[in-house]
Amino acid sequence: MTDDDCEPVLGWLRGRKDVDQDKVAWFGLGIGSAIAMRAATFEGGCKALVLEDVPSLRDTVAAQTKT
Repeated sequence: MTDDDCEPVLGWLRGRKDVDQDKVAWFGLGIGSAIAMRAATFEGGCKALVLEDVPSLRDTVAAQTKT
């Protein structure tokens, strides 16, 4: 999932009659945690946010600069 996927997913959920709009939560695992945080912040409608195994910025930069 990418940032571009969040809006259509939320729109799909909002269109479902069997989904309680007051109980929509985002879950992110690993790098998906960053996407979930961004979606919760900018897409709106998020009542809960669950993040697991959030990568640190230091570890991400270190992994990208290894030779």
